[in-house]
Amino acid sequence: MRIAAAALVVLAAAGGARADEKGRASTVYEEADALIRSGDRKQALRLLKDAVKTDPAYPLPHLMLGRVYFLMQKEEEALKEFDTFRSDMKDPAKAGMLDKARYIQSLYYMGEVYFAYKRYDDFREVTEDIIAIDPKEQAAHYNLGIYYYNAKRNRSKAYQSFKKTTDLDPSTLFAKKARYAIEFMRNNPDPRFSPDLSFEDQDYRN
Repeated sequence: MRIAAAALVVLAAAGGARADEKGRASTVYEEADALIRSGDRKQALRLLKDAVKTDPAYPLPHLMLGRVYFLMQKEEEALKEFDTFRSDMKDPAKAGMLDKARYIQSLYYMGEVYFAYKRYDDFREVTEDIIAIDPKEQAAHYNLGIYYYNAKRNRSKAYQSFKKTTDLDPSTLFAKKARYAIEFMRNNPDPRFSPDLSFEDQDYRN
């Protein structure tokens, strides 16, 4: 099963950081992001752990640590850091340190990781968080459709999510993919007996 993936989150520019920490935070996260991209994950871990010690109230390092652990195939550690990040973001004071767009990107990224780990309920929760923040996020509605169709075998809810995707803006690629998914479900057997996800890379051509 594939989900509509957001672009890989570039977490270096800590746009929502507190004014007195912004310069330091930007330097640390730019360096950590560069290390991650170059493959030097151990050094990135050291930097990010130091950042947590220096500013334990700032939530972004936990997300980046989760990213590093995911790349290192350390599932337990990655999920622990994501849990910490999600918990921190429930605190309005901490949530205010990230702007809306960056937080939505972060949720998409965690969703991709949860999906890879087959943590489908966590995937649903972060996807619903995206929709709660911005109900017009078509990718999130489409992803919920995939979740309900594949993980829960719930055609009714899958249809509702795909239909919502098309209703938001029928001209987009997500809408075309959702229309194809709806047509696919109409013409194929109940997925509880014969799951078939070949529609996921298709879009409606008519």
